[in-house]
Amino acid sequence: MMSRFLSCDWGTSSFRLRLVEAETLQILSETSTNQGIAATFSQWQQSDQTQTSRASFYLNYVQTQIQQMAQRSAAQLEGLPIIFSGMASSSIGIEELPYGSLPFALDGKGIPCHGIAPTSDFPYPIYLISGIRSEKDVMRGEETQLLGVFSQIEVTDDEVLCIFPGTHSKHIWIREQKGIDFQTYMTGEFFDLLSKKSILSASVQHHDGFIADAFIKGIEAAKEAPLLQAGFWVRTQQLLGKMNKAANFDFLSGLLIGSELKELAVHAALSIYLCSGSSLSQPYHIALQQYGFDQVWVLSDQQMDQAVVRGQYTIYQKMLHQ
Repeated sequence: MMSRFLSCDWGTSSFRLRLVEAETLQILSETSTNQGIAATFSQWQQSDQTQTSRASFYLNYVQTQIQQMAQRSAAQLEGLPIIFSGMASSSIGIEELPYGSLPFALDGKGIPCHGIAPTSDFPYPIYLISGIRSEKDVMRGEETQLLGVFSQIEVTDDEVLCIFPGTHSKHIWIREQKGIDFQTYMTGEFFDLLSKKSILSASVQHHDGFIADAFIKGIEAAKEAPLLQAGFWVRTQQLLGKMNKAANFDFLSGLLIGSELKELAVHAALSIYLCSGSSLSQPYHIALQQYGFDQVWVLSDQQMDQAVVRGQYTIYQKMLHQ
């Protein structure tokens, strides 16, 4: 039985490594960088690929981060298992794994996990967690967070919806302790494209605050008109002096989040768990209230911070006992 392990959440645009006590799942040390899978894949392509395999190239970076953590924490880390989730098992990751399928149990059964033995160059046992696919959609990472979320809360409803806001927001439907369906919404990516690279960029201005009235007007616009029509109102509101650029920024956010949640309105009695950090929990909670949802549970930063580690450990334990 291991006493400690390394947890690595390697996303498209971020890298996070943690040293974890197995019995309590307490995080003992951690480090994070902007060296996501996409950037690492690009660097490998630009390197002399005949000299270094993709897996070796990626694991060289991981080992550098482990060594730096060992120096900072004065801990002996060599030989500890390292559990990867996120994009590490994708087509641009360390090694591509096939997706698991729906439905998947919240105890970790049905989520593929592949073990790789340690080597002299990388003396750490590796456990790669894959993702889940439906007929039209895929996810890697959110399924692991989901397991970690449900290990911390008691859910009594037969059916609930978990929303993971972000660049590619995920809606995961849970029934009888199983993930039965999910949808991806490119809300965050569309916001970035429209606010920075479209004609609307001249009509919005990023700011540190949050203008709730403008955000709610954006949600109302999503109810009133199709996104491709209401999107142009961002420009006309600024041109006609009806809204300044800062307010327009939050109007656009409300319009996109409102469009994402629009189809949920027919499920107003549904229980929803909002799985998000502080930056996105407020706007999503407001938007859900505007659509009539009163059974919304917002998970704390601490719960979300622990979700990845708990989910990884759950899947790892399930794999060991299969």
